[in-house]
Amino acid sequence: GSYLATERGVAGKGYSATQYCNLVSPEGGQELVEETLADLHALWS
Repeated sequence: GSYLATERGVAGKGYSATQYCNLVSPEGGQELVEETLADLHALWS
């Protein structure tokens, strides 16, 4: 598996928060969250 590191984790070089341990950047993670929320909102609108 892999982690979805936060910007804070990457900035602080937190546990497994390097590009070598993650398939998705913090920006990609943020996009995933925003798109998921938009999809959920669309389901309930």
